[in-house]
Amino acid sequence: MTGTYQVEVRLPEATGLASGLVGDVEIQPRAVRPVIMIPIEAVVQADGSHGTVFVVVDGRGARREVTIAFVAGARVAVTSGLAAGDHVITTGAAYLEDGTAVTVK
Repeated sequence: MTGTYQVEVRLPEATGLASGLVGDVEIQPRAVRPVIMIPIEAVVQADGSHGTVFVVVDGRGARREVTIAFVAGARVAVTSGLAAGDHVITTGAAYLEDGTAVTVK
């Protein structure tokens, strides 16, 4: 992904701009939502904006359903389902079942 997108903009005729010109545009989101960034390999299942990850709770893997906002390279932005400080399992997460004993290294 290059970050370049083709868009169509309609402006009043009095702007003095001509068809085919190139320009830079910065789009500001209406509201910034806090996200938690996790490694993409932590997501064991995903369907659109919904995914599944495992976190460590009392020495066991615990399945968590998460809401995915976007993917940026090798990181995934999660808007719900995780809290700051959660220990997300990356290695071997795809082979876990809810409640499996895990060792943190």
